[in-house]
Amino acid sequence: MSLHAMLFDEALSRNRFKKIENEVAGLLKTLDIEPHFTKPYSGQSKPIERAWKDLAEEISKHPAMSGAYTGNKPENKPENYRTWAVPLDVLERHVAERIAEHNARTGRRSETAKGRSFDETFAESMRHPATIVRRATEAQRSLWMLAAKVLKTRPRNGEIHFQKNVYWAPELNEWMGKHLTVRFDPDKLHQPVKVYDPEGRFICDAPCTEKAGYNEQAKAARHERNRRALVKLNKAKAKLHKQMSAAQLGELYAADPPEKPEPIRPTITRIVTGNLAIEQETDVMSQDEYEAGIARGLSLISGDSSIIPFPRGDRPAGSASGRKSRAET
Repeated sequence: MSLHAMLFDEALSRNRFKKIENEVAGLLKTLDIEPHFTKPYSGQSKPIERAWKDLAEEISKHPAMSGAYTGNKPENKPENYRTWAVPLDVLERHVAERIAEHNARTGRRSETAKGRSFDETFAESMRHPATIVRRATEAQRSLWMLAAKVLKTRPRNGEIHFQKNVYWAPELNEWMGKHLTVRFDPDKLHQPVKVYDPEGRFICDAPCTEKAGYNEQAKAARHERNRRALVKLNKAKAKLHKQMSAAQLGELYAADPPEKPEPIRPTITRIVTGNLAIEQETDVMSQDEYEAGIARGLSLISGDSSIIPFPRGDRPAGSASGRKSRAET
């Protein structure tokens, strides 16, 4: 088997010459693109290499990326290495700006540019009558924008289970228990996935019917790594427990006595009423004292102290509490 066949024509042998069953066909083979080999270490036979060099310099070493550049080799790391991590949206905008500036720069000395920019050279080539351009269809563009994985559908209903999410469409009923190629956006796992048969023919778009898993593959992978690390840690913890006695474990896990909490008082208080209220002692005037006080008050008003009190049955007429009778005076 030739190197060309192993790398591009045979999907079973494109992973470093390892044959993997049901491996997804490569992008070049799927799009029917024929590659051409070039001479190693020969920049003239690979014009794109110069573009990669320029972009690497202009993107990575740009002042806006200071602190994030890692160097082209481990021993060539800058002094401010890892002092800043570029947010993804900032990096995407920076790369787009550098590529636009790279293509618009004039003074290119290539055989076709002749002092013009790459944008001007490309625009002229597109206007030439002999130029025939093959444009990719929407179905073909989805191939290079999506990740791919071969999955086996469920035998009973044709459902596709991936990252704890479930995908299904009526067309999958004909492929129950079969291996199919699923293409998906790793950052949007809750969106519909594209399903292809083993020959690469499109079957359907299968929506996510059960969103039980993660929406991003990176988060799912990170969760799985954390889960494995936790399981490993628990095993090591259990192994250490076996090396200690029950008394040592009890002393290790003995908790300090809890502090006595302070009573919680309400913000607004009110006076206690009802049976719990403390009855205040009051000075109640007797009936006799009340009548005697009335008599004294009237005598003071009239200036006459000879007012005869109203007779009562329990004492002689003309006598009152707190006063002497006229005969006694």
